[in-house]
Amino acid sequence: MVAADAAPLAAPLTDNAVLRTAAAPRIAADPPAARASAPALAVSAFRWTVGSNLNGIAQGIAIAWLFGVAVLLGRMAGGWWHVRQLHRLALATSSSRWQTACRRLAYRLGLPAAAHVVESALVEVPTVVGWLRPAILLPIAALATLTPAQVEAILAHELAHIRRHDYALNVLQTVAETLLFYHPAIWWVSNRIRAEREHCCDEIAVAVCGDPISYARALAELESLRTSSTAMALQPLVARCSIACAGSCACRFRKSRARRVGR
Repeated sequence: MVAADAAPLAAPLTDNAVLRTAAAPRIAADPPAARASAPALAVSAFRWTVGSNLNGIAQGIAIAWLFGVAVLLGRMAGGWWHVRQLHRLALATSSSRWQTACRRLAYRLGLPAAAHVVESALVEVPTVVGWLRPAILLPIAALATLTPAQVEAILAHELAHIRRHDYALNVLQTVAETLLFYHPAIWWVSNRIRAEREHCCDEIAVAVCGDPISYARALAELESLRTSSTAMALQPLVARCSIACAGSCACRFRKSRARRVGR
């Protein structure tokens, strides 16, 4: 019985030994393969880490860009609302005594129709608002100190903005500034465009009025009134930074420019 029972037990043991012998070469061959795949695994892990970091950075940049665009769009909307209010008030106001002179200058500049001219205490400098139905707002304080020839030269300057469609172009320029606000070159180029725009209108005004000295003195007087005015609160900062500057020659009426035109 003992011999008979030992025989069956010996057979499984022999089979296990054969299996271990057959598996030995495969087990011995596994360590080199694992060592060969280790660099690939390291590269894959590095790529995954870098990709995760780049995704986080991209998301942060996108959030910052959206925030900046939202702020600038809010400023632009506030400026547009203020300009819209000025435009509505101007169209609802009776024409100024300078309306006839504006028609004459518009004819000389080749405009199909003259802008609606009103005198307003809501602006500190001559300003154009509106595009399809433009209106020119003349500050009451400035009219009291300027000669008729100087007022006509200022009207010619504002009509030049209308003829060049500067109001609509400035809206597109403001949109570009809003979308690309993060690039310093955009702001530099935009400032240069605005400055050259004013220079072009200055040249047109001088050509129409024919007296650069008188026009230069008018610019200097407007700048003096703007800097010495105590009614700065009437014009919110958001309006001065908004699309209203398209038709306005106010913010860039510098004495240096006055001297440049007078030469």
